[in-house]
Amino acid sequence: MLKLFKLLRKSADKDDFRVTHPAEPSKTSSKLYVSYDPTHILKKERNQLLERNFKWEGEKIDFSLIKLLFAKTLNDGLPLCRFLTRGHIDPTYFEKMKVAYARDIFKPEVVAEFRCMKDMFQRGLENVVPLTNFLEFF
Repeated sequence: MLKLFKLLRKSADKDDFRVTHPAEPSKTSSKLYVSYDPTHILKKERNQLLERNFKWEGEKIDFSLIKLLFAKTLNDGLPLCRFLTRGHIDPTYFEKMKVAYARDIFKPEVVAEFRCMKDMFQRGLENVVPLTNFLEFF
């Protein structure tokens, strides 16, 4: 969709979120608008985290830390992230489509659990700051 907008965009179109309608260019009221779906953006970000490590604000974001958090808290009596399941950290094709699984990864409880585990000097969770900053951004 965004590639289409880049192709349709003319130098006269000042805003990035709208373009002149190609079928009715003579009408000034005839515009096409880009509309972002926040749920799909969350799912896309989560899927990017699952598939590859990437950099955000110059820092490496590592999803394997969420898998490590899940493994470390799996048998806790009262973990902060009690809602995390295998479907959150290792989703099947159909589980990747669930908005709830993507949304849960970005919950404040996940960030709080990471900070607690880091403060308790849990092995493997020393460098969670870039991931927690990323999760808090969304």
